[in-house]
Amino acid sequence: MRNPKTLNVLIIAIVAIALAYMAKPSSDCTGSVVFAEPMPLPTAAPPAKSSLPKELVVYYFHTTARCYTCKLIEDYSADIIKQHFADDLNRGRIEWRAVNVQEPSNRHYIQKFQLYTKSVVLLRLHNGQEIKHKVLNDTWNLVGNRKAFESYVVQEVRAIMGGS
Repeated sequence: MRNPKTLNVLIIAIVAIALAYMAKPSSDCTGSVVFAEPMPLPTAAPPAKSSLPKELVVYYFHTTARCYTCKLIEDYSADIIKQHFADDLNRGRIEWRAVNVQEPSNRHYIQKFQLYTKSVVLLRLHNGQEIKHKVLNDTWNLVGNRKAFESYVVQEVRAIMGGS
C-alpha cells in the first residue's frame, strides 16, 4: 500500500458517489410526463351495490416505466384510501384508479390536470359532474415519511369531501 490516506479518501469518495446516485430519483421519475386503463383498488369482497352516488375519484397517474418512489407513492396512496375510507370505497362513494397516461386513451388527463410527473389527483363529483380537483404535489416531498404522507392524503381527501 502506497498511501493509506489516499486509499481512505478514494473509498469515501466512491461511497459518497454511490449514496448520492441511490438517493437521486431515476430518470423515469423526472422530465415530461407521457402518461391506462383505470384499475380498481382490490378489496377483500366486491363492493356492495352503491347506495350513495360516487363523490370522489382518487387517481394515481403514472407512466409505464416507474421507479421505486413512483411505486411507493401508488402503494401508500392505495393503502391509505383502503384503510381510512374503506366504507366509502366499498359503498362506491369513493373510487380508486391507477391510470397509465402513456396509453393513448388516457393522455387527455395530462392536459386536464396539468400533470408534469406521476401524481395523486383527487376529483370531486356532484351528480356525476366534476366540481373540483386537486393535484397532491406534496406526495413527492413526504414519501420518505409514511406518517406525514398518510396524514397529508387523509387531510386532503377529507377537505375535498367537505370534511366528511
